[in-house]
Amino acid sequence: MADVTYKPSIAFWIILLITVFTWVFWLVPIAFYLLQKESVKTAITASFQRIKNEFDQSTGTGGGYSNSFEEIERLGALKEKGFLTSEEFDLKKKQLLGI
Repeated sequence: MADVTYKPSIAFWIILLITVFTWVFWLVPIAFYLLQKESVKTAITASFQRIKNEFDQSTGTGGGYSNSFEEIERLGALKEKGFLTSEEFDLKKKQLLGI
């Protein structure tokens, strides 16, 4: 009988290391997805809500800033006519602007 010994080459060890750990690298994005799924959903929902609110405010359908500014102009006219004091006007203006 012949005595045969096999010594793997460097390429074999490199290929073995790459293929052994390949399945582990697939687990990283899956684990990240499963762990972060709810926070990403919440962030996306909040972003869409902000976009909807900005759109509603710009079109005047959401009761946003455009209506607030119209109300401030109306209150300014009442102040000029003497129906409101400066303190009342400033208080209402801060309430409308959310300050």
